[in-house]
Amino acid sequence: MQEALVSYLTQWMERYLKNRDLLQRRIEMLTADNGRITVTSAGKIQIFLIRPVLGNATEFLPQFAETERCAVVTYQTQENLDQLVQDWDVYARFKRHFAIYFINPFSPTEKCWVLFPWSHNVISERASLKPGLLSIASSVDFATLAQIEQSVKGEAA
Repeated sequence: MQEALVSYLTQWMERYLKNRDLLQRRIEMLTADNGRITVTSAGKIQIFLIRPVLGNATEFLPQFAETERCAVVTYQTQENLDQLVQDWDVYARFKRHFAIYFINPFSPTEKCWVLFPWSHNVISERASLKPGLLSIASSVDFATLAQIEQSVKGEAA
């Protein structure tokens, strides 16, 4: 089922990026392959890595070594938010133009929120990290991976 979760999240993110660019039309090229989206705009390349389960930051951040603008895209689960908090120091020291997209395509309210850990770390206090992130995240409903799997299966049927 992991493959279906990656595929669904990849397709959702492709649509999101294209829709966000409808007015400005800055995207020159967008390609998706194997859980990775590459966007070229204004001669700059941005890489989006699709990870349904965020996992340990040190597992995937090295993939961005050569890329200035990069992001990871994950589902809005409590486990993913907890993993973010656990690995906060790694994210906060990473690249300035690194983002994390938390997505719940099945949320009846907002579907996505974006965090730039480097910038967030500069303007917030460590003591208020988790409550602050929970406050930001509250605009998108949390789901479990099992609920998301069920919804993805339901749409495929």
